[in-house]
Amino acid sequence: MQLSNNGLARCWFIFGLFWLCAISPAIASENEKVSTIIYAKILNQGLIEPFENPLINFGRQKNFEPSAVYLVNNNVFLINDRPLPEEFPSPLIGFSKEHLNLEIIKKDSIFSVTSAVINSAMKIEAATQSFDKQLTFASASFSYFIENEPEKDAYNSILYWSSDEPGNARIFNPSVRSGVKSSLSLRKKIKDTLKSTLFPNGPNYFKVEGLAYLPENKLAFGIRSLGADYDSSTYQFIIITADINSTPLKTERALTLSNFELLYRQDNKHFKKHQKYIQHEIGISSIEYDFKRNGFFILTSFEDDDDNMGAYLWFYPDNKVPQLVFSKKQQPLIFKHKAEAFILLDEQTLLVIHDDDREELMVDTGRSLIKRDTNQGVFSIVRLEN
Repeated sequence: MQLSNNGLARCWFIFGLFWLCAISPAIASENEKVSTIIYAKILNQGLIEPFENPLINFGRQKNFEPSAVYLVNNNVFLINDRPLPEEFPSPLIGFSKEHLNLEIIKKDSIFSVTSAVINSAMKIEAATQSFDKQLTFASASFSYFIENEPEKDAYNSILYWSSDEPGNARIFNPSVRSGVKSSLSLRKKIKDTLKSTLFPNGPNYFKVEGLAYLPENKLAFGIRSLGADYDSSTYQFIIITADINSTPLKTERALTLSNFELLYRQDNKHFKKHQKYIQHEIGISSIEYDFKRNGFFILTSFEDDDDNMGAYLWFYPDNKVPQLVFSKKQQPLIFKHKAEAFILLDEQTLLVIHDDDREELMVDTGRSLIKRDTNQGVFSIVRLEN
């Protein structure tokens, strides 16, 4: 049978349609993967200096080591992970968001906040807020528990307060031991959630360094490290969740947490593709849920015995896998400081807070290079480009 030119053309057209239908799922699948990649750039950096240096208390130098950040109206609030000098009534300080355009935010632009409950918790490592920003939550590290030292129970606390009333902060699932109020009863729930083949009864040591509010009235916790003890612990990329038992959320109610579940544990097979970019062992240092993009932004940081430190930013979409955030140069966005916490200032802008511990690193503000002193913290403004 012979076909006319018109007949051949129709055959090729029909074949082409079948071919497009056959490959379109693959194209969609590839596009779906690409769509999860977020691009960003660091716009500028600066320093926060709440007190003068040097400042010695009881023979020890006081360092500024901010570990948590949140925003109320036009004010940025930071929580130091250890007590500040005696002039500060708590580790919570604040300053106007407008000062983020300065190279150095000085002491006279910073105000202190009184809160007995926040002051009583030890080593607060993370903070987040409810979707409507009316409630603020904070978590201590949970990195210490010694049976015969109840004063260490304060490392095991999760707090909440009306965002504009930190002086009235309260404790989730409170219990009291030798006069120390904490959330110690939640420690076993977190430990049980972290059970694994290596730790069938859960790890004796773990450290919380991330906290995020999720849809359906949940809190998510980022686990930075775990092990049989501190000395043998290793960095981790783990997220667990818990239900907040109050709807609607109200601070006059006694809030509790329950139903702890594992949400994500690092998949080594997935992470192999990132090894060409990441040369250090990394652990979670901060998490936040983006309700617009339906997923987590996650900070992971590193520090080694040679005093090298830095951090990477990730995006973890719902029901997918974490992906590194890239620069437009097709390289991962990397911070040259140890990122500890961040918040979304708006849909396209992140404020990242760094804690370089006792390292006096150079800070590139975009206008000059400034050597960071130990009484200063570093901040970065990051622009999301999609």
